[in-house]
Amino acid sequence: MVIWQFLSRVPESRERLIAVSFFAPAAWIGFDAVRSLLGGGDAEASPVGIGLAVTSAAAMAMAAR
Repeated sequence: MVIWQFLSRVPESRERLIAVSFFAPAAWIGFDAVRSLLGGGDAEASPVGIGLAVTSAAAMAMAAR
């Protein structure tokens, strides 16, 4: 991945899209993990997490073109 970034001529807007597509799920996972730990809740399916994962996958696929 790092080598690809140095060899690619991807515009900055695409790089921002890739960065956000990695950061958004990580932020949600971190928030949800802390909330579950503090609340003592069980793990459940998260529509927001699933939506972020699908959106991230689609954004990365479009940015790779």
